[in-house]
Amino acid sequence: MGYTTDFESEFKVIPALTKEHMEYLTKFSETRRMKRDPEIVGMLPDPVRETVSLNVGTDGEYFVGGSKDFGQDSEEVLIMKIFAGAIYKAKRGKIYDKEKPRYNCFIPEHTFEKDEFYMVDCWPCDKEGNIHPGYNYSAIPVSPNDLGEMIDRGDGYDD
Repeated sequence: MGYTTDFESEFKVIPALTKEHMEYLTKFSETRRMKRDPEIVGMLPDPVRETVSLNVGTDGEYFVGGSKDFGQDSEEVLIMKIFAGAIYKAKRGKIYDKEKPRYNCFIPEHTFEKDEFYMVDCWPCDKEGNIHPGYNYSAIPVSPNDLGEMIDRGDGYDD
């Protein structure tokens, strides 16, 4: 789920920007603004940003080197906030009970930043949020890196 907002206007900058700064600002305006892991994006090619001598920023906010839609290359680049009660698809190969592949999702017990914990408590569930029958009373430890795409916001989601 996503959205795009377009703004049209103009303003004058004095003194005029250099060609390199114009190129960077154009690329910046075409790139999705979101938190990214600065250690990861710092290792990715980003020649337009480097030409104007900018670092990647505290949360990767100055990164413009992505090549896919809106510079959004891969979820590993993001610093994701994981929400309690939301349903996350398990990443490929990370299903908790291979004998019951229907339960290929997780519901986190607490809201947290993806890089905040090494393991987090989650309930294995199906895509509708039905908890695995063997884990109704106790969440299990799951690596945040095993949580994939959010497929349902649940009650814990809070922008």
